[in-house]
Order: sequence, then structure tokens, then C-alpha cells
Amino acid sequence: MKAHKEIRLQTLALVAAVTGVIGVLVFSLLTRGGSLVPRPSLLAGVLLVAMGGIVLWLARPVKRYLEGEAKGTLDPLRAARVVVLAQAAALTGAAAAGWYLSQIVVVATDLSLVANRGRLLPLSALVVAALALAAAGVVAQRWCRIDPPDAGDADSPPAAPSAS
Repeated sequence: MKAHKEIRLQTLALVAAVTGVIGVLVFSLLTRGGSLVPRPSLLAGVLLVAMGGIVLWLARPVKRYLEGEAKGTLDPLRAARVVVLAQAAALTGAAAAGWYLSQIVVVATDLSLVANRGRLLPLSALVVAALALAAAGVVAQRWCRIDPPDAGDADSPPAAPSAS
């Protein structure tokens, strides 16, 4: 089975930056026409945090198996799916963080509007929730990582799917 490449923090930063630039352009055009940045949703923040928790919950059995704490075997397909889910969560969190940060940038350009001042705190909370999802994805990905065995180590356990 092919090993998955680990998503790097630089890649996540690039995704957040690209999404942020696109968001600034979109929301700048939107507000030029007299509209406001949409009201942030509390549900979006709850969903981002919940998704991060689910990713960690699904990755925990893989981590326990790799650390030798779990009894029995680990289905390699399940482990591979958890790695892919973790990577998707990290990328989604980074993209969402850039998107919500772009809204903060546009809102901050016109704080004379009371509606914009009221959007700063909820948007900031959404950025934090999105970063939490990205962090959960990175952590889960690392939990599923199998380091290559030493060349002379014949007693190493059989390899399972990896995110390395």
C-alpha cells in the first residue's frame, strides 16, 4: 500500500493565505455595492470544533495500536482512511481560517458601522475554531505516522499504513 505524504504546516499556511486573498477580493467587491459581510454563524464554529473532535476520536485507536497499547489487529484500510480524513480536516481548517480571516480584514476597514463592530468577535471565534480543526487534523495525522524502521532492526513490528 502506498504511504501518504504528510501535510506540512507550510502547505496549510499557503492554503490559508490563498483562501484569504480570494476572500478579501470577494468581500471587498461585495461591500463596495453597499452590502455587509454576512453575519457569522455560531453553528459553523460548533461544526468546525465538532469535526476536529471526531477526527481525533477516530485517530485515537490507530495511535493506541501503533504505541502497542491496543490489543488485536488494526485494519490497514481503516488506518489509511483515518490518515486521509486527518489531512482533509487540516486542509479544510486552513481554508476556513483564511476565509474567516479575510472577512475580519474587510470588516476592520469600516468599523464606523455598528454592524461591522458586532461581527469582529464572532468572526474571530470562527478563525479560532477553524485553526482548531486544522490543528486536530495535523495531530491526528501525526498520531497515524509510522516512522521507518532502522535498517538493522529485524525485530521491528510489521508496517501498517502510514502518513509519512
